[in-house]
Amino acid sequence: MANTKQQSLWVVYDYEEDMFRRTFLLATTDCNKFPHPIPNAIVESMLLHLRILVEILLSRGSRDDDIKLTELLPGFKSPLVGQLKTTYGNSKQVGSPCWNLNKRLAHPTQVRSSSYTYDHLVQALVPLVEPLLGEVAEARQVSTLKKGEQ
Repeated sequence: MANTKQQSLWVVYDYEEDMFRRTFLLATTDCNKFPHPIPNAIVESMLLHLRILVEILLSRGSRDDDIKLTELLPGFKSPLVGQLKTTYGNSKQVGSPCWNLNKRLAHPTQVRSSSYTYDHLVQALVPLVEPLLGEVAEARQVSTLKKGEQ
């Protein structure tokens, strides 16, 4: 992958990580200070950015232009990726975080309702995603240093 193309992909990754972190912080601290429907919008934004990050971290994209961790950091290995894959599930696994995000948030399905709590989903994913983001940052730094030495 050309260096400038890879840099532009990292820009997208960085944006998603930043948006997830900022909306997660807001959703868990000051969210309810705002009038309805702003708290819902904050939580939904956080969940959408979390969903996008997980898809990148799991290299799930099926389209040629999907951003995948396996392309950003070839050779990156972490047991957290396997744990996240198991915990996240897939769109056919009813009740999994992936299924819930797709059916209850990202798509207009008949499963949606006027109220739903995503706390269990966040509690399952964030403890895996947070340290994995740290590992990616470390591996990225090492990769950048190696490229600089060449």
